[in-house]
Amino acid sequence: MIQDWVNDLEAGRLAPLDPRDRKPRTAYKPKTIHNKHGLLSAIMQSAVDAETSLRASNPCAKTRLPRLDSTEDEEEIVFLEREEWAWIYEFLRDDAKDPAETIAETGFRWGEATALQARDLRRRNGRPAIRVQRAWKKDEDGKSVLGAPMTRKSRRTVVITHRLDRMLRSRAKGLKQDDLLFTGPEGNKWDPGTFRRLRWLPAIELAAEKYGLIKRPRIHDLRHSHASWLIAAKVPQPAIQRRLGHESITTTVDTYGHLLDALDDEVVAAVEWAMDPTAPLPGFLVQSGLASSTDSLPQVPRQSSGLMDNPWKDASDMTEDTVAQVDEPVFVVTLGDREVPFVDRQLARDVADQWDDDHRESCEVLRKDGWSEEEIDRRGALGPQKRDRWTGGGSVWTRMPERQFVYSVVASYAADGTLTYEPLPLSGRWTWHWRSAV
Repeated sequence: MIQDWVNDLEAGRLAPLDPRDRKPRTAYKPKTIHNKHGLLSAIMQSAVDAETSLRASNPCAKTRLPRLDSTEDEEEIVFLEREEWAWIYEFLRDDAKDPAETIAETGFRWGEATALQARDLRRRNGRPAIRVQRAWKKDEDGKSVLGAPMTRKSRRTVVITHRLDRMLRSRAKGLKQDDLLFTGPEGNKWDPGTFRRLRWLPAIELAAEKYGLIKRPRIHDLRHSHASWLIAAKVPQPAIQRRLGHESITTTVDTYGHLLDALDDEVVAAVEWAMDPTAPLPGFLVQSGLASSTDSLPQVPRQSSGLMDNPWKDASDMTEDTVAQVDEPVFVVTLGDREVPFVDRQLARDVADQWDDDHRESCEVLRKDGWSEEEIDRRGALGPQKRDRWTGGGSVWTRMPERQFVYSVVASYAADGTLTYEPLPLSGRWTWHWRSAV
């Protein structure tokens, strides 16, 4: 009976109890048949292994399964180029664009993306983010229910772009905290089959007709494509693992390791730079912005450690010729007793959040040293406060100020260049640069 069932799945034949006028079934691929048979085999084996055995043997033990080609896993995954995703996105219906865009930009699983609620919009290190803490699952009756994500590491916080954050917050307006961000045509959860049949496949067909799209991706391939875009941008694999919610780095390597061949030139350049002090800095390090973070490390004797005064200028430090009078409303944030104006409330809020994140550890040091909470609060961010116009010095900010993490250490040297005492441990802090507001 089980062998007949496997043969029917492979051939796409009707099941014995199917009505004869039922539309033809889709023939399953070998890997899918292996998965379904494996589940049934595990159930049967648990009956054999029960303390009071329910079966004498496992009837799945000698089933002949279709051959699973070693290349099938790779063939099943479809990686979209950025322009190919743009083609598909163009033809998606309006109610399908936002959930598909969210999956493409975050790498979420379908069950994670469609389970997002208004309360899941968060911030991490001053950046907009989404908290993944639930996903759709099937209960014992086959009904969709909200439950915990697939694994422990699937419960994660993922940073997103400001553009996606604006879209999601716009959808969240007027919703209760536990309302779904994405709903189907009837106002309930999106059914994956409905989305695929009525939204996804028609968009692929139209993209093929207009642009010549050859690939036939699944919705889940947006997750794979997201990972491939990160690899192409030279994002480290541990960061990709954490973003995708993989339980082990092995899963990430096994799934996307073959894409790393494209980074061979970067690997060789990094090794040459590490082995030869005169070698040029690899181009991908320069582009990443990491190069400047190491500039001051070899010159630690000239630096100081601990809590330093903030090496920045605020509006009150500007000269008269830099004073700008702004007649429009501004949003002022007080950062360490200094007022800084911003043109947008959300930008001001982002700056305040980032400032507090950057100074959290130093505030903890002050608290342990016995500083009062009032003194500590003065080092934090206050606001934003709306004002009808800005009358202070300097320009009104229209972007996020630049920041840099600076390492420092205290050391004392005698006239002959020898150390007079053991240097204190290396420490670091964020410094903010307020040179130009535009």
